[in-house]
Amino acid sequence: MSQNDQLADIAVTSVSMGRPMLEGLNKLSLDAAFDVADRLTAKIEVPNGGLGGYKIAWNTDAQMEAFGLPHPGMGRVFKKFLRQSGAKLALADFKHLMIETEIVAFLGADLLPEQTHTAQSVRDAVDSFTVGFEILNRLEGAEDATAHAIIAHNVFNAGAVLGDVRLPAADLTPETITTRFTQDDRVVFEDVGKAPQDPFEAIAFLANHFTGRGFKMSAGQMILCGSHIPLYEVTAPGEFSVSMSALGDVTFSAL
Repeated sequence: MSQNDQLADIAVTSVSMGRPMLEGLNKLSLDAAFDVADRLTAKIEVPNGGLGGYKIAWNTDAQMEAFGLPHPGMGRVFKKFLRQSGAKLALADFKHLMIETEIVAFLGADLLPEQTHTAQSVRDAVDSFTVGFEILNRLEGAEDATAHAIIAHNVFNAGAVLGDVRLPAADLTPETITTRFTQDDRVVFEDVGKAPQDPFEAIAFLANHFTGRGFKMSAGQMILCGSHIPLYEVTAPGEFSVSMSALGDVTFSAL
């Protein structure tokens, strides 16, 4: 068993059982972090219902500078943890339940290895968009972790809650979208044009990363395109909702 495979086993334990992150993973190079993340996926994909999609992380210049990264981070989303609007999440199932509000893309065609993807070229592969919450389970040790270690832990992704609207890809105008996030009917955040990056650019980046490592991104999979709000911790039961103009709205309850 290689060292990266041993590290992936440790990351699997942390991700699956909510155990603290191993400090030694902070010493990983970025390339090693990618390899550990790939190995982690291979170990947990089948038990978690298969691969449902992908996520981008830290896709603003300020976030990349803060984390010392040359580009955004990335992770996978597993089908077992994809939920529809109205879902109920038990706080007891998470070490630290965190959420982000995101534009969600759905692929209508495969994105294949041995191709170079651009924001323009992926447009034909995107079927539609909706609004969603990314769900994250932030582990103990995260406050002292490097970006590389967090990538090795699949950037703490614990699924998503997806809206019901499917806006055709050609109709998306992210610069005009009003994001309105509420907790128990109290407005927490409201602003216009807060997408951290053009969604097609985010999709192209993820496509080049994952297909460049030999993986196919398949029609029907979803992509979380980056948060419109800072990472938000859920510490008590409540009702959470986000609306994004023509993308509709999505809600979930924390219990």
